[in-house]
Amino acid sequence: MIAVLNFSIGPYHLARLQGLYAVQPAFTVIEIAPVQRSHFWKAPTSTPFECLRLAASTQEPRLAGQDLARQVSAVLDAMQPEVVAVVSYSHPAMRAAAVWARHNGVPCIAQMDTTWADRRRFAGWEYLKGRWCRTYFDALFCAGSRSAQYYAGLGFPASKIWRGYYVADNDYFAAGAAAARDQAPQLRAALGLPPAYFLCVARYAPEKNLSRLIAAYQRYRQGGGEWGLVLIGDGPQRQALARQAAGVPGVQLLPWQQYEQLPAYYGLASGFILPSLSEPWGVVVNEAMASGLPVLLSRRCGCLPELCWKGINGYDFDPNDEPGMAQLMHTLSHSPNLAEMGAHSQEIVAHLTPHTWALAFLDCIAGSKAAP
Repeated sequence: MIAVLNFSIGPYHLARLQGLYAVQPAFTVIEIAPVQRSHFWKAPTSTPFECLRLAASTQEPRLAGQDLARQVSAVLDAMQPEVVAVVSYSHPAMRAAAVWARHNGVPCIAQMDTTWADRRRFAGWEYLKGRWCRTYFDALFCAGSRSAQYYAGLGFPASKIWRGYYVADNDYFAAGAAAARDQAPQLRAALGLPPAYFLCVARYAPEKNLSRLIAAYQRYRQGGGEWGLVLIGDGPQRQALARQAAGVPGVQLLPWQQYEQLPAYYGLASGFILPSLSEPWGVVVNEAMASGLPVLLSRRCGCLPELCWKGINGYDFDPNDEPGMAQLMHTLSHSPNLAEMGAHSQEIVAHLTPHTWALAFLDCIAGSKAAP
């Protein structure tokens, strides 16, 4: 039995756990709370796998960290799993699970996405973090090459690091986007969308760099650009971004859309842009590429090496370079190869699916039990 800890089960968590269930159903998910305050998805009403929820309310898990840590230890005592999988070392509940595994002689793997560029680093803290990971984790399942390099740099054995942690349900987004294109005129009118637009799906928060994106888009329009800019999300900067967007023709600032609505917006878009200053991976990029969109990505996006092939399915940019961002918008919107670039996006992301996630996850578990 595998104990899989999650803060909350969002749509992309559910997709990969369903992929795991299809391959190896002997696992139980320990969910800290149904929803986190930093995310806006609806909690699933049911799952095919067993799921134990520790907190009944939609609260931020950090609020009751020590209480949740004790609950996690008690659940693991009762469950007696053969493997424990966590998603963090910063939350008391996740640390409690790792400590429980070490004290009980059970392998513990950690699913990680951190990269060097996430935030400012301090040598002393990085040393302690590396030491803690080497002590309590038997293997790491990382988002991609940048995350793997980060943990290898902390001294974690490269032979105990797997990649492929972030995936999306490619088939779901490809089918939904294709269906939206089949009824494009009616759907555009119903949703109030322009004939062509850049799409950005992100939290309305400072690290997403959306204010600079709007400013870059204004430059793009002033230079003769004709595509619109559609932003979808919610968060602490919502009102400030709304005020800024009100003065820029062509910008639509939309509220957060649930999983069921997203494929239509991807399907009707002409390209996807993510300008983040800090982005450990960016699973919305997986969704956009599965939907057949070319991408413009900030060089801070952790997924960049794996998902953006310059000149083939998109371009990358310095997120602080407003004129450069505007120029790339011109480049993409005047490209005669948009359909080909979108097809390449689907080809590139095709190796990252819930099924490949399950295979890598299980291989990581097997590797955690092997000698270094």
